[in-house]
Amino acid sequence: MVGFAANSLLARLALTTTSIDPTSFTLIRLVSGAAVLILIACVRGRGWSLRRRNVRHGTLLLTYALAFSYAYRGISAAKGALILFACAQLLMVAAGYLRGERSSPWGPTLALAGLVLFLRPSVSAPPMVPAAFMTISGLAWGAYSLVAPRNDVTAQAAENFVAATILCLAIVPFALGDLKLDPIGSLYAVCSGALASGLAYALWYWIRGFLSRMAAGSLQLTVPILAAGMGATVLSEHLTAL
Repeated sequence: MVGFAANSLLARLALTTTSIDPTSFTLIRLVSGAAVLILIACVRGRGWSLRRRNVRHGTLLLTYALAFSYAYRGISAAKGALILFACAQLLMVAAGYLRGERSSPWGPTLALAGLVLFLRPSVSAPPMVPAAFMTISGLAWGAYSLVAPRNDVTAQAAENFVAATILCLAIVPFALGDLKLDPIGSLYAVCSGALASGLAYALWYWIRGFLSRMAAGSLQLTVPILAAGMGATVLSEHLTAL
């Protein structure tokens, strides 16, 4: 969860303090994550190759990562993480409920109530467009978490990251006029991909195999708290009640 929170911080740093654009940040993040996961898979002696299902998984991963990057041009680390993981949790809990899983209703109820209260029109409400991007990102991440591999997790994660990278390369020509690389921003993207994504996701996939859908969704709600602390410490973002 610390790695997931660090992704919010690194994206916010890159997209607000450097000149790198969201598409370039996403591509570098995916390439770096794929490289680390492939390395881990090779060290473990696991083979990997692209399969049809990886296109679906890669599409979800790219949707999450690209919407995530565009959202963080206009929303704080804490607010973005709250929307992201509240949406992911609600989707995962709903999927678990439909599959017959049952747990206390308080977590999902509070998450939904908090999200509605947070997004209501007010002075402290996040901007509509970044919030919409982050909602899309959260739903895509929730769906991706639901189809996450349970066996051979690192090799399959590497395949998914490679598929997402290829799909991202396919959309680069449509964003050529907006692409802008920045050395520091690129470094943040590499750290986000290699450390906060590649290593963190490999660990998450392994942990995910021991958790129910509801438990996995609830656990991710710790990320906004961690992101808020990181944002306040590193970016001097103000902590408020909402």
